[in-house]
Amino acid sequence: MLKKVLKIIKEAGSIVLFYYYKNISKKNIFYKVDNSPVTSVDYDVNDFLIKELYKLTPDFPILSEENLPDIKLCKNWNTYWLIDPLDGTKEFINKIPEFTINICLIKKNIPLFGVIYIPYYKTLYYSHFGKLFKEVQGCKSVIKKNIYNNNNFIVSRSHYDLKIDTYLKKYKYYSKIKLGSSWKFCLIAERKAKCYLRYGNTGIWDTAAGESILNASGGCIKTFSGKNLDYSLKKSFLNPGFKACI
Repeated sequence: MLKKVLKIIKEAGSIVLFYYYKNISKKNIFYKVDNSPVTSVDYDVNDFLIKELYKLTPDFPILSEENLPDIKLCKNWNTYWLIDPLDGTKEFINKIPEFTINICLIKKNIPLFGVIYIPYYKTLYYSHFGKLFKEVQGCKSVIKKNIYNNNNFIVSRSHYDLKIDTYLKKYKYYSKIKLGSSWKFCLIAERKAKCYLRYGNTGIWDTAAGESILNASGGCIKTFSGKNLDYSLKKSFLNPGFKACI
């Protein structure tokens, strides 16, 4: 199944890049209730991923940011796919090539197997049996659990919160890295940064694949009250603020 999922996500990346180089027109950009942008590319990739994942595992339901059902219909899902067809839509629109595609298999409220693909750089991260792998231009390597030695903090390029400045006052020396999409989790897993601070709500599709990858690297995600993120689909599709750290 791993090889097939990696093939699917790379093919989805080719769809994204086709539109990226073609330049998407304003008539193909729409806005959701919360004023966040969504494009025809999000929908096209969403349809492709759902079709291919259903072929692969017809018994597993699929939850996507662009295809949300009534949460009451999901309460008994034990195993399901959680996907974000285009994470970093603002970056995609503004020609900042940090956007990703996220796929994660959730089982019993745990992000079991996650894949994040950065199409522009043809870079793939995925967790498999507790190990973390990175593939660049087809060359695969294992990411080792080295000790980090930096005070680099990753913050959202599009959703910065002044509470982050208050949190960082405890550190004498630090640097902030602005980045869009779930790529943030991958850099932490590689020990290129210490922590990703996020205040305010995110969708569970924004964090699931990243959490799986981070867990495989020895890191974790916790809310600011010390709790795990909830993928049980019992109450909400949203996460509270959190710290993703090594």
